[in-house]
Amino acid sequence: MQDADSSSVRDSTFYKVTFAREASGGIYRISCEGASSFLTREVYLSRAVADVLGDLSDSRVKKVSLGKEDFVSLVSSGEAFADERYLLDCLSRREYSRQDLRFRLLKKQRPEHQINLVLDYIQGRGWLDEERFARAWLESRIKKMPEGASALRKGLLSHGISSSLADSVIKNFFTEVSEEELFKRCAEKYKKSHRNLNQNKLILHLQRRGFSFYLINKLERIGDNG
Repeated sequence: MQDADSSSVRDSTFYKVTFAREASGGIYRISCEGASSFLTREVYLSRAVADVLGDLSDSRVKKVSLGKEDFVSLVSSGEAFADERYLLDCLSRREYSRQDLRFRLLKKQRPEHQINLVLDYIQGRGWLDEERFARAWLESRIKKMPEGASALRKGLLSHGISSSLADSVIKNFFTEVSEEELFKRCAEKYKKSHRNLNQNKLILHLQRRGFSFYLINKLERIGDNG
């Protein structure tokens, strides 16, 4: 995927631009005099540039002249398209939350409005899904470290998942996964790594792992069976 050559375009004194519509998806290939060509998407164009572009229904190619401000805006739209491709590549590997992807673009020093534009687009298309991320995160988390509901909720919130969605996903998650079994796994793991078991330290460990007092009150039975 070819990124916009921001430095050369922004410094260019040429503002003659050729828009060539791609086969589908509202994508345009932009050719600028004195700079590399790049791709952009219609949704990332500013209103002013979109108005200049006008209707391409009768022609797949249109040549226009842009003022400097609109020209820089056009280059930013190319950056947005490149960011979209980058985020989709990330999402092809695993699920991410919106906040996690936002941080990735902030590292690229993208402006907030441009970040939101890209995130809104991929989320609107269903490529980014907070609920899907939350479920995948829970499944991955308990494989690495058995935890209780409160710790799992805190983890989801740290990824920018809303309180209401975190509560809903965790509630549904524990209809399929036994929190009591996670509790037993956590307790047994601690006991195996501590030869001289200290009951109070075990209780504190389980509390830190987010298990409720209701489950911790079953500790004596687990100890009897251990």
